[in-house]
Order: sequence, then structure tokens, then C-alpha cells
Amino acid sequence: MGGFYINRDRIPIYWIWFHYISLLKYPYEAVLINEFDDPSRCFVRGVQVFDGTLLAKVPEAMKVKLLDTMSDSLGTNITEATCLTTGPDLLLQQGISQLSKWNCLWITKNKRT
Repeated sequence: MGGFYINRDRIPIYWIWFHYISLLKYPYEAVLINEFDDPSRCFVRGVQVFDGTLLAKVPEAMKVKLLDTMSDSLGTNITEATCLTTGPDLLLQQGISQLSKWNCLWITKNKRT
């Protein structure tokens, strides 16, 4: 339950204590923060937003048209080069927002002793 199977936000309140005593939680979060904390790195651009969905097999030209339609609906310009997901976005999706990388490592070190 250190974040591998279920996010903190989805754990029932009566099991939340188990999340915080997990030996896996803190090193796992430290590694994720280390890898994804840079807001300048983009992980999903334009048509990549359709990867992993039912629209993944749609031709690229249709995906571009879908982006145009989404742009019109949202009132913003979304192109193939538009960054849609950054590292901090991924961390928030995983529910990793409470501790810094160094705090996670400090807790990991102190749990061992």
C-alpha cells in the first residue's frame, strides 16, 4: 500500500494509518519525486494524450482534428507540441504532495534504526 496498488486518496479512512507506517511508502515517494519534480520536463504532448485510451488506434490526422475540437471547446489552443502533463502533474495524480524527497529519505533512514 505504499502507493503501488492504491493512492492515498483512495484508501478508506480506517486503513490510512497503514499507509503511513508502510516501509515502502517513503523510498517509493522519494524516487518518484527525484524523477518527476522538474516542472520544465514534459511527459505528455499533444496527441500523446490519447495513448492508453480507446482513441490510441485512431490515425494521427484524426487525433490532430480531435485536438482542434478540444481547443475550440475549451477556449485554449492545444497543438501537437502543447505540453499537457509535466512531472509535478504526475506527482499530484499519484497523491504525492505531502513530503519532500529529503524528508522521505530521512524517514526511511530513521525507520531502519
